[in-house]
Amino acid sequence: MDYSKLQTLQHICKVSGLSRKGRKADLLQRILSTPVYPTNNVISIDLGIKNFAYCLASRTEGAKVNIHEWAREDLTSPTNGLGIKWIEDYQPQYLARLAFQIYTTLTSRFRPSIILLEHQRYRSGIKTIPEWTLRVNAIEAMLHCLHVNSQSQDPSESNPSPLSLLSLAPRTVYSYVSALPEFVNLNSNTKTKATRVKLLNEMLNLGKVSVLNDDALKNFELPVKYSSKKDDMTDAAMMAITWIEWQHKLRQHQHELRSYLELKS
Repeated sequence: MDYSKLQTLQHICKVSGLSRKGRKADLLQRILSTPVYPTNNVISIDLGIKNFAYCLASRTEGAKVNIHEWAREDLTSPTNGLGIKWIEDYQPQYLARLAFQIYTTLTSRFRPSIILLEHQRYRSGIKTIPEWTLRVNAIEAMLHCLHVNSQSQDPSESNPSPLSLLSLAPRTVYSYVSALPEFVNLNSNTKTKATRVKLLNEMLNLGKVSVLNDDALKNFELPVKYSSKKDDMTDAAMMAITWIEWQHKLRQHQHELRSYLELKS
């Protein structure tokens, strides 16, 4: 690759989940200074209260992504699989209790190296912001607050592998996905949920992604009438898969770029 060209650096940013805006010097600095996160025990969350989907995944030495835990839960249900106790009230003080349960359950049960949240955003084409979006947005902010507080109580000096929590914009995930060879062959739009489900099925069939949890795979393969569960599970899985690939590509290009700069100097 010719690292002296702007187009090359823009391509690296795209496949690494970074912004492509700026001059060559800006992109070079961005690529080299962005931290590379671990890809073991990555848990991604498609946030919701009645539609809470999560995916725990990791990357193997053979470049395959393994899914260890994968489900969609209704957190208002007394029998939800995460053991969350729901109080039928959407006031901030009760949403805070819900956020606390989510954070403590995820960190204690799955011991993730990083938690990824689908960033809650305004959807174009509608005149008002749905109340459900505001509620879930509040939970997202509370989870970040809980994380900051948790990390301040356990500084990185005493914890060699501190937990990270990040919010990802769905458009950045699917901008990357839309360029994948498997997706280009589908000749469709990533905005279509059915197409995203089809893409994930393609990745599973090709062996690029493996589901090591039989119950999770059975839930995903339920009939079409349960498509809402499949949509949410797909979004959670694709976020984890994309993030893991971003970290792999970023690590690889940082190494090559540093070697290039050393030879040039």
